[in-house]
Amino acid sequence: MDVHKQELEIGELYARIREALEKRFASFKMVWEHGSDEEVLCELLFCLLTPAARAHAAWQALSSLREKGLILGGKQGCLDWEDRSQLVARELHIVRFKNNKARNILEAEQRFTGPGNQSIRTELLRFRSHFEKREWLVHTVRGMGYKEASHFLRNIGLFEDIAILDRHVLRNLTRFEVVERMPEGLSRSRYLLLEEKMRVLAERMRVPLHHLDMVFWYRETGEMFK
Repeated sequence: MDVHKQELEIGELYARIREALEKRFASFKMVWEHGSDEEVLCELLFCLLTPAARAHAAWQALSSLREKGLILGGKQGCLDWEDRSQLVARELHIVRFKNNKARNILEAEQRFTGPGNQSIRTELLRFRSHFEKREWLVHTVRGMGYKEASHFLRNIGLFEDIAILDRHVLRNLTRFEVVERMPEGLSRSRYLLLEEKMRVLAERMRVPLHHLDMVFWYRETGEMFK
């Protein structure tokens, strides 16, 4: 299918799901505007679990950790680091790189809930733009790259003018000839370059950038999740 026909197809799809998309993004905004600090932090921990994993599996693993009191002030919080890390990793068996991800989420929890530390919401309020917030996240939170930081900001309602360049979105960008082939990895400069190219595509298609990556995700998966 040529690019023009694909643009028409995406335009038709967007027209069909636009109302549902707007409701979904309104729910993301509610997390930031009315959610607790713990809810915001949960979205961060979720995004740390998503690399090389299905979103549903990552959310299921996070929910299991909360139910068993292994994170966020649960009953197992009194365990020493090593024992707690092993228990967390055991619950992450449904996602890849469970040991590394266990360390990432426990370090993030400590960073934003430990004695004398600021909440993630308070930290983010120090920055004016979403771009500044994203840069800070990438350089501060272990295991968080540009895709994960963009995903987190989207999920808490801070989504304007940033894109989540996951494999579903990148696959669609190859179809639109924005990239020649699926990239092996995304450095900072490469991520920002592709994000800008996607921004140009979104403007041409008259679809908000943050809506377009969800349209691509819906096209690939048939759902609107997190």
